Amino acid sequence: MYRKAAVTIVSWGAVLASAGRLAAQEWPYYPVEQLPDRGPGDYLAWYKLLVCGLLFLCWVRTTDWVNRDNFELGESIDMPARIWNPLVVFSFLVAFLLAISLPLFALGGTLLVVAYVAPLGTYIVMRNSRVTDEQKVLTPRHLKLWLAQLATGKQRKKTTETLAAHEQGPPVQLTACGGSETENQAHLILARQSPGFVLVKELIADAIMRRATRVMLDFTKESVAVNYDVDGVWHAVDPREREAGDVMLAVMKKLANLNMEERRVRQEGEFRTKFGSQKFACQLVSQGTKTGERAILELVPDKLPFRTLEELGMRDKMCVDLKECLASQPALVVFSALPLGGLQTTWNVALTATDRYLRDFAAIEDKARPFTHVENVEVFTFDAAAGQTPDAILRPITLREPDVIVIPDFVTGAAVDALCDYALG
Repeated sequence: MYRKAAVTIVSWGAVLASAGRLAAQEWPYYPVEQLPDRGPGDYLAWYKLLVCGLLFLCWVRTTDWVNRDNFELGESIDMPARIWNPLVVFSFLVAFLLAISLPLFALGGTLLVVAYVAPLGTYIVMRNSRVTDEQKVLTPRHLKLWLAQLATGKQRKKTTETLAAHEQGPPVQLTACGGSETENQAHLILARQSPGFVLVKELIADAIMRRATRVMLDFTKESVAVNYDVDGVWHAVDPREREAGDVMLAVMKKLANLNMEERRVRQEGEFRTKFGSQKFACQLVSQGTKTGERAILELVPDKLPFRTLEELGMRDKMCVDLKECLASQPALVVFSALPLGGLQTTWNVALTATDRYLRDFAAIEDKARPFTHVENVEVFTFDAAAGQTPDAILRPITLREPDVIVIPDFVTGAAVDALCDYALG
C-alpha cells in the first residue's frame, strides 16, 4: 500500500514539476494593445491539474472498492461486475480525457465530477436497497464507524465484529408468517435469539446460490443429511451435526408458526425470505420418520425464474411448434411432468408466450394451491378441501365464453370431458 502511495506521489510530483518549468519559460511577445484578452503567459494552471489529480485518486480508491464489492456481493444482489466495472471505469476515463482537453475548465471539470459521482452514486443507491442494514454504506451508522476509525487510527478488521449475533452471516432477511402481526414479530424475535438463526440464513443462501428449489433435512441419531433438489434431481451436500440441525429446524418452525417440540406429527407452515433482490416463500413440511424426522423446505420465488421458452432450454423448432399450438383454435394443449419436475415453471412461461391481450383467458385452480402467476389471466378458484372439483365451476365459466380455459390439474375425468367439448364446440 505504501509503495503504491509513493509511486503515485512521485508521478504527480513529476507532472507538476514539468508544468512549473513550462510555465516559467519565456513566451513570445504579444501586442497586448491589439490582443487585450491575452496575457504574458503562465497559462498552465497547476491548481486545476491538482484538482483533477485529487479527483483521480479518489476515483481509483472508490473504483477498487466497487470491484471488490462486486466480487463479494454482485451476483447475489443482481449487480454483476461485468456491467458495473466497465460503467464506473470508462465513464470517468472518457470524462478525464475531455477535462484535460477542453479549453474551458469549468465545463471539463463539471463533466469530470458528474462522470465520477453519477455511476458511483447510482451503484451505492441500488446496492443499499438490496442488502441488509449492516452492509449499507454512506449511512449515518456507516459514517459514524468510519469517523471513529479515523479518530482512533485503527482499521476495522471485519464488519461482523460490530453486528448483533442475528445480523451476522449472509445478507438473508427472514420474516415470520402464519400468525397475527404481533405473533409473527414475537416469533421473529425469539428466532433471532437462537444460534440456529444464522445457520438457517447460511443454508438458504447456499441453496439459492446453487439454484436449489427444495432442501431436504433427514434427521438421524448422529447427524442430519442435507440434500438439494436442483432441476428435479436430488444432490447430497455436506451433512450437519445433529445439534446444529436441531436448532436450525427449531428456528424454521418458529418462523413458520409451528410447534418446535413436536417431532412426530406432520406439520406444514410457511415463512418468507429475501436474498439480494430475490424474494421467496419458504414452505416448510416436517414429518416424523423411523430414524428421527424429515423436513422439506421448498423455496418458491415471487417472480418467475425464467421469462421465455428459450430460457427454459427449448430448441428453436420446439418453441415455434409450441407457440403455433398455443395460438391455434380450436386446440387442446396438455402439459405434463414428473412430480415437482418443473411443471409450474413450464406452465407459467408457456402462458407468458401466449397472446393474453387480444384473447380472454380464464384459469381454474384450487384456492389452497395457487399455480398460475401470469398477468391478464383471470383466476377462478374451487375448494378441494370442501369436496369441490374443477367441473363444478367450469360450466358457469364456459357461459362467459372465454377464448382460453386453463386448468393446472384436471382432478376428475368430468373436467377433461367438459374441456374437450368446449374446445370442439
